[in-house]
Amino acid sequence: MKLRTSTAAFALSAAFVASPVYAGCSSSAGAGVDWSGCRKVAKYLQNEDLSGANMERTNLGRTNMQNAKLVKARLIRADISKTILRQADMSGANLEKAIGMRAYMDGAKLKSASLIKIELYRAQLKAADLSNANLTGAQLGRSNLTAANLDGAVFKYANLARTDLRLTSLKGTDFTQAYFFRTRLEGIDLTATTGLSQIQLDLACGNAKTKLPKGLSAGKQWPCE
Repeated sequence: MKLRTSTAAFALSAAFVASPVYAGCSSSAGAGVDWSGCRKVAKYLQNEDLSGANMERTNLGRTNMQNAKLVKARLIRADISKTILRQADMSGANLEKAIGMRAYMDGAKLKSASLIKIELYRAQLKAADLSNANLTGAQLGRSNLTAANLDGAVFKYANLARTDLRLTSLKGTDFTQAYFFRTRLEGIDLTATTGLSQIQLDLACGNAKTKLPKGLSAGKQWPCE
């Protein structure tokens, strides 16, 4: 009987030690908090300071994080679908392979953030600061990036199908091999971008006010219907 009790106690202790990923799920919001692997769905975290927080694989779907401070936070593979991140400071944050379907990120600060292979279909990024951000392989189909700062951002192999880039700043932006089907380019200045090809422009939607790099010309279908 004593042996059974000891064995059960050891098994329980081992199980607890084997699941450190959930150890901090009950921790209060704060800088450096470890919520990795936790479920934080539909929470109210407006204006919270979560700088340096570890939220890898955390489910933050539909959570309100407007004006939150997430500087250098770790959000690898996190779920931010329909999450409200308007005006949030995510400078230097790591959102690699995160899922953000219909995320609300208008005015968010994502300067120098890593968004490699992030999924942001139909996301709202109006007037967001994505300067020097890495969006290699990002999925941005039908997203709204109007008036965003994309200076120095990298969009290599990114999906920009039907993405709205009107009024954006594009100084030093890298579009190498990005997919441009019906991408909205009306009235923007592309002269300081890199990696653009004629094939991309032929698939996109621009107009007579779109400024192009030397050697490239307007697509035959411009302006699109």
